[in-house]
Amino acid sequence: GWMVLLMNTNDVFFKNKKMRQALAYALDRTQLSGFISYGYAKVNSSFIPVSNTLHSKVHDQWYEPNIAKARQLLKEAGYRGEVLKLQTTRKHADQFELALVVQAMLQNAGLNVRLEVLDWASQLGNYYSGKFQFMSFAYSGVADPVFRLMKLIGDKTHIKTRQWDDPRAIALAEEIIASANSAERQQLYDTLYLLMKEEVPIIGVYNSHSAHTVGVDVEGYSSWALGKFRLWGVYKKSWGLPDELIAKAEGR
Repeated sequence: GWMVLLMNTNDVFFKNKKMRQALAYALDRTQLSGFISYGYAKVNSSFIPVSNTLHSKVHDQWYEPNIAKARQLLKEAGYRGEVLKLQTTRKHADQFELALVVQAMLQNAGLNVRLEVLDWASQLGNYYSGKFQFMSFAYSGVADPVFRLMKLIGDKTHIKTRQWDDPRAIALAEEIIASANSAERQQLYDTLYLLMKEEVPIIGVYNSHSAHTVGVDVEGYSSWALGKFRLWGVYKKSWGLPDELIAKAEGR
């Protein structure tokens, strides 16, 4: 999963790139993820999860916290202390906690942020209709980063849930979908992420974690990025399986 801060780029404030960059400089992702996940989650602002082999060093790049720079960009963007509404919900504790800490960090940089706490159905409805300034949100895990791009990038006039409608991003995403060459796809993913870093259509905070616990007599089990249980090849020592079946289960 991917915990994020969505910004409506059609909004009078957030259509200004300097405004979005100011937020990126104002937020300390390490503190955010540490507070909300008790230090378990890994900071990540890329659409490619940290657990994916396509997550190169390029995708670790982001804005270092800099309050002075944030305030400078706010001034250049013409922000004069107007109220900004950050939508969230108590339905999901991590999203609500993200909103609380984001509010504090942004106020420290000079933004007048007020929380708009909604029931989950209302917030989700606003997400689908694009009726928000910005909101704390979380995307579910996906098996391949290309599925994330298909949710994130596209024409907002047709699908309101698309957060990034830059023609350059749309073209790069289409190239990635059409390419079957691993090296080419990696280069395209890196190029797309650097463009995302420059434009800041969304601020990714961290990839959520999933902890699975098994007994000491369970062998062959491993967790999965999608958070589902996979039991193929898993067995208990207490079953007394023949050595040849144990070897087969372990892939030996």
